[in-house]
Formats: sequence, structure tokens, C-alpha cells
Amino acid sequence: MDIVILEPAKLGDFIQSSPLVNEIIKAHPHSEIRLAALDSSVIEMAGLIFPEIKTVALEANLQGGAKLLGKGADLVINLSLAPRVLNFLEDLKPQKIIGPQLVKGKLSLPVAQKLAMCAMTLGRRMGRLNLVDIWRSFYPKSDPRLIAPKGTHMDPQKGLIDAKIIQIDDNVPTMAFHLGAGNHLRRWPVENHVKLAEILYSKYPFRAVLIGTRPEEALARKFMALYKELVPGSEVINLVGKTSLKDLASLISTLKLLVSSDTGIMHLAASYGIKQLSIFCGPALAHETGPYNKNAYVLQGLAPCGPCTENLGCHRRQCRAIPQPSAAAFLAFEALGMPKIFEKDLDPLDGDKGIVVESYRAELDSFGFKLVPHGPFRARLNSNNILGISFREGARSVIYKDYENLLADKREEILKKELDKYLRAQDDTHSFGNKKFFQTLRYIAKNAFEDSRLKDIFQKNSKLLLDSLLPEKTHFKEVLP
Repeated sequence: MDIVILEPAKLGDFIQSSPLVNEIIKAHPHSEIRLAALDSSVIEMAGLIFPEIKTVALEANLQGGAKLLGKGADLVINLSLAPRVLNFLEDLKPQKIIGPQLVKGKLSLPVAQKLAMCAMTLGRRMGRLNLVDIWRSFYPKSDPRLIAPKGTHMDPQKGLIDAKIIQIDDNVPTMAFHLGAGNHLRRWPVENHVKLAEILYSKYPFRAVLIGTRPEEALARKFMALYKELVPGSEVINLVGKTSLKDLASLISTLKLLVSSDTGIMHLAASYGIKQLSIFCGPALAHETGPYNKNAYVLQGLAPCGPCTENLGCHRRQCRAIPQPSAAAFLAFEALGMPKIFEKDLDPLDGDKGIVVESYRAELDSFGFKLVPHGPFRARLNSNNILGISFREGARSVIYKDYENLLADKREEILKKELDKYLRAQDDTHSFGNKKFFQTLRYIAKNAFEDSRLKDIFQKNSKLLLDSLLPEKTHFKEVLP
């Protein structure tokens, strides 16, 4: 059997697709599997994670791609929504396609992607489908875990092969800071990284390592100058732009903690299961692309205009919703197993009106990724989170039909358990009898879901959740059609 996997363009996306690729390899042990990508870093990382399969580098304009891959493959698994890739699929003329494709000129999506698009259309804050789990649904038996690069653990005697300037020292813990991000609105300011490092060093002396790519070298120089001024005598190693992907992976596997925004390096670290503090703002929403790692902690900044879209062309130098270093420090100490400090005096941000900071801990269940309210700024129970809980369970039932049959009698128990995680995060009681919430609920139940099963499940889930919240037992005939 001839199988082609068309990967998305970014390194982080490829790492998030690793559970699916791994399952494809397991499901087709005697097939020829080729992984094709436009980005050289994806090709290089594919060789580290899946050395047993062939890789094909495609040109940006896909010219000659059909000749490289050959036409008439038995199966193509497409992970890209780019129009040029969708058109390219038609040139390949495979026997079967799994993933986004054009059918009679119109975009056709697998059910999980349809549901994700539905959530984005209604309001991204209620979305609860992680990209890893969307792709895992293409092969439902795939394990909910990222696959780490093979053979990349550092040799304590040799250190890094290419950089040759860092070795493991068990007596001095190493923490890394990735200062960059693919979009400036996703990036946590360098000054905040420096302040966080200063707070951590005051209680937990460590060696700081800066990692990233060559375009991020200016950020590293700024960090070095500020940090040496604030923490004289501390050790900082600048490896930005100085490591191969293999050496970067080797270093990450040894870290005590990685601090980053939503980046490919964050996903690479998640594949090793190390301690992580991931900070999301601007276009980045942790429910969608958060670190797929039960040892990860997340700070999510949300401005009234966010989460935004990268290509809208915001003229701000940085997002308004920037979590403060003191809030990050609390979660970092939590990840390191240190005593809880700073909790009374924590200030999540500068006090901009309408801006929210939420703190979470990542969890993995049999469906996949979810965020659990945790820490000083635990996500509060609001209409988005009620709808999100209901949406996740509804989507799970539609994507995995046996789940609906298996756990139908336990749905109330499951939903209330999820609800309780938010209720424990707050002492005050919120009323959800407001008109706007019920209007949103009614609109979703009536119009949002083409799939009648999801619509029905969503209605039942929402009723169960609201029954738990509203002692007066709202008349649901007025709320749900």
C-alpha cells in the first residue's frame, strides 16, 4: 500500500501530528509511507522522530510535487487547509483521502475539524478541541501522547555535539527560556522573562539557557543585558541560533523547566514530558494548541478583542493581555514543587479594563487534552466555560460514537465533575440566568450544529449543567428548543 502524509507548514504543527503519524505507521506495518512537507525543519524533525519512514521535501509553490510523489497513491492523509495544498491534492489523484479536501470544488472536512470550525465561528473561547486530538480522530485508536525525537538524550560527558558549550551538571538545575514566537502578538515581553528569571533565581538558584532560532538573536541579547544587571554573577548561556534541531531536542530533554509562549519549541518540550510554563496571549488560545503534557502549567491572557486572528494586522507592538511575571512565578514554583509563595500579593496584569488572566494545569484523559483551573487565577465559571464543557463532551460523543453508547448513563456524573473543577476555583456564586447567556445557548442549540446528534447531545449536556447551577430550575423550554 502506498501512503502519503501531507504535513502542515510549521514545526510545531508537525510535532502535534506525531500521535497520528505514529498510529498510521502501526496500522500499516507493510506499507510504503512517505511524509511530504514544505518546511525544511519539518523534514529534519521527521527524520528524528520517525527515522523509519521516507521524507519528501516539497517546494513552496508545490511545483513538481506530483512528479516527486507520483500520482495515484492508495491513501493520502492531508493535514493542511492551505488552498494550494487542497488544489495539489486534486493533481495527485489518490484512491482515497483522509483529511481536508475539495469535493466538487467545495471544502469537505472530517467531523472533528467541522466541530472545531463551528466553535471558532460561534466564539473561540468556548472551543475545547485541541489540534492534537482533532488529528488523532483521523485514526481513532491513536494514543493521546506526543512522540519525542529518538536518540536525542544528552550524554553528560559530551554535552551538545554542535554547540559544545554546555554539559549536564546534576548539581545545578537548568531552566530554558524561549523568548520568541511566530507572531509578535503571541510573544511574552523579554522584560517579563527577565523579571521571572530574577524571582526564580532568588529562591531557586539555577543556570539559565536561552534557546531559539537566529531571527530571535536580538531578543537574546536584550535578555542577557537586562538579566546580568538584575542578577549579577548568575550564569546565562545564550544558545539562540547556535544549535541544530537534534542538539536542541537533546538539551530540552534535560531541562528542569521551560518557559515559553505558544511555539514549536513548546510542543517539542511537551513531547518529552518535562515541566513547562506556557504563556498564551494575542491569537494564541491554550484550549486549541496548549502543551500536550500533563506536566505543563498555562497562563492565558485574554483581552476584550481576543483571542484575535494573526492576519488581521493589529498595529500594537504587543497584546494588551500580558500576564505579569509575579503570576508566572507562582505557577513556575508550583511546577518545580516549591512552596506556594506570593499568592496574597499577586497581580495578574497591569489592571487594564476588560482583560482577564486565567491559570491552568494541563491534563490528558482518554479523549485527549484539557485544561483544569489551577493556581491563583483559576479560570472562573462563566458562560464560555459552561458552553465549553458541554461542547467538549458533545464533540467527544460525535467523534467517537462508541463513547456515546458506553457512557450515556454516566454523562451527568462526568459533566458535574468537570463543572466542579470550575466551582472549586471561586468562592462566590454566579447567576447564569442572564438574558445574554440564554440567548447564546438558544442560538447554538438551534443553528450551530449541522450534525443532529451533536445538537441533541449539546442540549442534554447544557440542561444537566444548568440544572446543577440554578436552584430555581429554569424552565428549559424557554431556553432550549
